[in-house]
Amino acid sequence: MSPLRLPWEPSDDVDARLRTSLGKPATRELLTLLTRPETERAALIGRLRLHRNTVWLAELMADLEEDNVARRHVVEELRRVS
Repeated sequence: MSPLRLPWEPSDDVDARLRTSLGKPATRELLTLLTRPETERAALIGRLRLHRNTVWLAELMADLEEDNVARRHVVEELRRVS
C-alpha cells in the first residue's frame, strides 16, 4: 500500500474542495462509511475492491484505516461540510 496522500494541503479550503468534488449527498455518505465500526469498514473495503470502478475508493479507505490521524482529520472535515 502506498502512504496516504491527501488531495489537499493543510492551508487549502478543505470544506469547499469536498463540496465541489463530492457534492453534499456524497459527502454525507462518505462520512457515514468512515464512521461505521471497524469490522463493517473492513467488509466494505473488501466489497469495493471487487468492482473495477470502486477500487480507488477501496484503496483510499484502506489507507485511511492505516492512518488514524488522517482518518480523523477527514471525518472532522466531512462533519464540517455536511
